[in-house]
Amino acid sequence: MKKHLLAAGFIVCVVVLTIPAKGRATFLSLSDLTFGAGSFTQDTQTGLQWLDLSLTLNKSMNDVKADSGTGGRYSGLRYASEGEVRNLFTNAGITPVVGTTINDKPRYDAGRALLDLMGFENKSNMFGITGTGPVNEFDIYVAASLYVDADKKNNQYLSSSDIGAYVQSVAMTSNSQEHYLGSFLVKESLSPTPTPEPSTFILFGSIMAAVSFLRGKFHL
Repeated sequence: MKKHLLAAGFIVCVVVLTIPAKGRATFLSLSDLTFGAGSFTQDTQTGLQWLDLSLTLNKSMNDVKADSGTGGRYSGLRYASEGEVRNLFTNAGITPVVGTTINDKPRYDAGRALLDLMGFENKSNMFGITGTGPVNEFDIYVAASLYVDADKKNNQYLSSSDIGAYVQSVAMTSNSQEHYLGSFLVKESLSPTPTPEPSTFILFGSIMAAVSFLRGKFHL
């Protein structure tokens, strides 16, 4: 009886602690010693960890590559391919579409959540370059953008996600450097240990209290 109760208590702890928080079923926010708290976003479906796009703004692809060698700021990271960026958007619930989607609240919410995770909490859009290219003799690389906007008073929600050689009619090269342009950089997951949210600690504490009560009640 004692062994069964202890085993049951352990199983409950594991199940509760592995249930993803609402809205976090696909993505985990991870911290890094070099880039700081919440600087990486892991897509649990692909295993890729994405550096916040906001951390590479106003740096050209050549700038990033020059700082990617041994001991460099971006050492251990690589440029994501066009396909990997498409998967990121799709897994986030914002499959790239042509044009702007109007009054699609779930898509807007998904876009807003991804912007927040990628370091754009107070911004409505992000714009980054991928490692796919050059797509022609003009050193043009595939770029990607995400835009969301909300007029909550009139219950209107807009979202737009675009991936291609020309995004918003703009072409990006390895020398492109703009205050709004970042780089989609990734690294493969190495058994990450995400920091539990406060709600997880509360659940864990409650479960442990219940297990302690059972131990006292049944003299475990």
